[in-house]
Amino acid sequence: MAAPAIVATVTFVAFLPALQNGFLFWDDHLNFLENPHYRGLGWTQLRWMFTTFHEGHYQPLSWLTLGLDYLVWGMDPFGYHLTNLFLHAANAVVFYFVALCLLRLAVLNVSDRDLRIFPISAGFAALIFAIHPLRVESVVWATERRDVLSGLFFLLTILCYLRANTAANAGSARARWMIATFIAYSLALLSKAIGVTLPVVLLLIDFYPLGRLGGGPGRRFGPAARRIWWEKVAFLIPAVAFGVIAILAQHQSQALTSLERLSFSSRLAQMIFGSVFYVWKTILPLGLSPLYQLHSAPKLWHGSIIFCGLLVLGITAVLLMLRRRWPAGLAAWVYYLALVAPVSGVAQSGQQIAADRYTYLACLGWAILAGAGLLYVWRFWIAGKIRPRTVFLTNGFAIMGLIVLGR
Repeated sequence: MAAPAIVATVTFVAFLPALQNGFLFWDDHLNFLENPHYRGLGWTQLRWMFTTFHEGHYQPLSWLTLGLDYLVWGMDPFGYHLTNLFLHAANAVVFYFVALCLLRLAVLNVSDRDLRIFPISAGFAALIFAIHPLRVESVVWATERRDVLSGLFFLLTILCYLRANTAANAGSARARWMIATFIAYSLALLSKAIGVTLPVVLLLIDFYPLGRLGGGPGRRFGPAARRIWWEKVAFLIPAVAFGVIAILAQHQSQALTSLERLSFSSRLAQMIFGSVFYVWKTILPLGLSPLYQLHSAPKLWHGSIIFCGLLVLGITAVLLMLRRRWPAGLAAWVYYLALVAPVSGVAQSGQQIAADRYTYLACLGWAILAGAGLLYVWRFWIAGKIRPRTVFLTNGFAIMGLIVLGR
């Protein structure tokens, strides 16, 4: 169990400077300094937490943790940032186990030697996620408690679902894991609206790497597949309900941008731009900003948007052609698009064309692919096709580069 401990420690140390932060006059003053309603866990505060659409969000569980912070720390921002940091470190550890499970399911023809590298590959994936500079906004901004808290239950939902559907779990064991899955899913929805994407994510996992759907005649819509599709209804109903609540919250706070100000074509252009922007910033996280200003409505026929659209179509086409040889690439791409789509302009609020915090869960697939890449480098090493020094230097520079860029 050394790998999870290392992941948690490195994550915590990398973000230690956040404990020196104060509250920002950028939503923090509205949520904490000028908002007495969350301060405590009495009946009055709890009723407010579970009924409010404060600042356009329905996030009762996030408010609950902030109320607990107030009871412990008062108005000292140190405690709020400490809780965010602990939650992010916990997310890194849970993601380690998610990555470990996915890698074991996806990688075939495993030798005894390969078994030793799985924890290292999963740890590498967890660190790529945890200390990437794009995580900074979600972790060090007190208002974004909803990101790290919903992230915890989002990841736990996936982990429990994977455990429920592995060969070792059947009958009553599977039923217990599915109950745990639904509980974690419910808590994710109560933390932030991004939890509504989980039914799509679980369905994607059914296709790959679990292989419960697809792969042969009748495997997508046949009698055996129908049970799997109906299983998702239990997740879809709460997702629709919380999706409606999220839209109502945005409307009540007048946070949503109207179609008169931002047309459908402009929203589509913004979605196309965001789909490429976040991939680019993941690969080269330079020039990051707390606000990527939306100065004017993007035009669908603008050269840069056309280029981004062609790039998205090209990547999709290539991954579809390679889906049999490299299904993980297509799965990671579909996952990414599913998580980015809801926050890329469909329901636009605020003055940003993009935001680093929107990558907190959307880019998990890239981290897992990085871990899988390390696993295949290990196989080349064992086969004598690559030198050990190259392996350690490449991955060492990758981790150190992310730490330096993040600081």
